[in-house]
Amino acid sequence: LDDETRAAIDESQAAMEWLATRLEVYRIENGSYPRELAVLTVPRQGYPKGYLDGGSMPDDGWGRALGYRVQPDGKSFVLWSHGANGADEGGRGD
Repeated sequence: LDDETRAAIDESQAAMEWLATRLEVYRIENGSYPRELAVLTVPRQGYPKGYLDGGSMPDDGWGRALGYRVQPDGKSFVLWSHGANGADEGGRGD
């Protein structure tokens, strides 16, 4: 991998780790993960700037929105980058 691709991968992993932490805080507070990521930006009691502390939703290292899917029971989720090719492969592609 070239340096630019490695940097984008590292940035994507850091964004997903940070977002996964915020999702875990949400789950602890609410009993399940949110159905969509946008919920994390909404001000709530105890989180007047939202669960992202007033920040915006992080993108992956290529500047694209991260993919997110919560399981029907709300107890687990999948979070992924669309990768270098930009295709939504549900976290199974590049």
